[in-house]
Amino acid sequence: MRYMLFVALVTICAVASGLELKTIFEFIFTHPKECGDPFANDAEWIPAHRFCTAKCDVGTHICMKHVKSEKQKCEKR
Repeated sequence: MRYMLFVALVTICAVASGLELKTIFEFIFTHPKECGDPFANDAEWIPAHRFCTAKCDVGTHICMKHVKSEKQKCEKR
């Protein structure tokens, strides 16, 4: 249920703002209870934010970058 609320809120934020990535990441980092900690699952991967080159769906995924290489992946949230 919380995941669906999160997706709905993120989608609303993305549609309402021209700065959708900035808005989404601000929401994720300011609502850790609802969204979880993006660093908790794997310390080798960090959010790529505006440096993302992967084609992630910003409403359902977070673009993650490997800390020791240029690899990127889309991680479902």
